[in-house]
Amino acid sequence: MTAFDINSQNGAAAELLAAAKLTRMGLTVAFPFVAQQACDMIVFDGEKFSTIQIKSGTTQRHGRTRISEDFSKYKHLDFVICYDGPNDDWYIFTSAEISDRRSIQFSRKRHAAFLERWDKITTE
Repeated sequence: MTAFDINSQNGAAAELLAAAKLTRMGLTVAFPFVAQQACDMIVFDGEKFSTIQIKSGTTQRHGRTRISEDFSKYKHLDFVICYDGPNDDWYIFTSAEISDRRSIQFSRKRHAAFLERWDKITTE
């Protein structure tokens, strides 16, 4: 897949991209039918279920992607996955790792520990 910028109107595209990555890993993905819930998807790895929120950011003038969100509202979920479309990067956080944040400006250097750690979903 090529990198592209997903704006706030295209959050569903980020959800579908994440679902594709997770299903390629052999996980089962389900989407709740009720819109406007904190949980965008539920993932089953054969042993346990994980609840996930997907967020995509907007590109700022300086070229970095930013997500402005009160992440504390996702503290009851297992994971928050953030997509940096311009760089085609995925940052995977447990809800505890991000629940005190009100925004994130992504940097591969500063957030390297969270970059592309898809395996965390199956080992947490």
